[in-house]
Amino acid sequence: MFIVHDMSPFSVVDSLGFRNLICTLQPCYIIPSITHFTEKVIPDLYLHTRQEVQSTKSEAVSVAITTEGWTSRATESYITITADFIDKFVT
Repeated sequence: MFIVHDMSPFSVVDSLGFRNLICTLQPCYIIPSITHFTEKVIPDLYLHTRQEVQSTKSEAVSVAITTEGWTSRATESYITITADFIDKFVT
């Protein structure tokens, strides 16, 4: 979850600093490889998240969609699309 929540690259698990930190916190812990994250953890997390979104979407009364376009300092263009599912109205 650390990699996903902090949007860290998978290669962080191979960095010396990260390995030293984990070894200090839990010397017996064996750090999984990058392959483990790319072939097991991330696909499983994707499937779980997709199922949660589909479940939320099926209960939605309404959907509010917003978009935003922006350009990075390196002049790369991006567009963000957000969908907010409304499952009930509270008055």
